Amino acid sequence: MQGFILPRWQIHFDGPTAQQAETWDAVYKIKSRLVSNLDADLLSWVKHFALWFVKEIGVGKSPDVVAETLPRYIENVIQDNFEDRAFLKAEAFRFLSHSCADPINGNEIKEWLWGFVEYAV
Repeated sequence: MQGFILPRWQIHFDGPTAQQAETWDAVYKIKSRLVSNLDADLLSWVKHFALWFVKEIGVGKSPDVVAETLPRYIENVIQDNFEDRAFLKAEAFRFLSHSCADPINGNEIKEWLWGFVEYAV
């Protein structure tokens, strides 16, 4: 999968318990562990998505069509539980789905996913 650039993850804690989360992060390195897990697994997860897409939808589709299937993939394929980092996989794909709608970077994310469907399978 050479030629595909991984996202540079930026994890922030928000909300009323953010300060407590920062304390936990200082002790348990939560942010760096999440980044490490995301970096280790994201390419295989996206490749699985691409294989699923080709099997279910086919090839020759637009980047918009690829992005539009993300919610279906999340709901029907990813098991939303805590086994085998499925919760992290589900959140990563929710993030990708949300990012595809971003007015600034959305098209770039769609093209990135489309590249996997078209070329990396």
